[in-house]
Amino acid sequence: MDSYIKEEDDLSLGTYLCHCLVTRQMARFVTKIYQKHLGPAGLTAADVAIFDFLSRNENMTMTSLADAMLMERTTLLRAIKPLQDNGFIETTKDPASRRQLFLALTAAGKEKKVEAEALWALAQADYEAEVGRKRARQIRSELLETMGEVKAD
Repeated sequence: MDSYIKEEDDLSLGTYLCHCLVTRQMARFVTKIYQKHLGPAGLTAADVAIFDFLSRNENMTMTSLADAMLMERTTLLRAIKPLQDNGFIETTKDPASRRQLFLALTAAGKEKKVEAEALWALAQADYEAEVGRKRARQIRSELLETMGEVKAD
């Protein structure tokens, strides 16, 4: 792997030259917008993503959900625990493999997902108003493309 080489136009960025710093700041900026809308319902953006993945994919295991969300299993477990405690997610054992657990939305989880979708739509609109609809979609496309390339390695 080659060392990073600073370009001439990088010099004016100072601390903001760091890709990690700027990416994390962007993540916090976006999270604040979504939390403004989802927080009053006791939800996070991760909760909404979990609801969506589980509603679209039957028989997801903790590992398959963690992989889909690009999260460590332990981090995902901390996110899922309150959803289980609130009765939104249940686990069932795979009859073929007693050690394998499947995650699924409960009836209450499906209701909460409907509530979350309405709040999420407000957050999406708020984010697009902040950065511009076209730019928001461009950023998302570029991130998805980059993650696809990273996942393929």
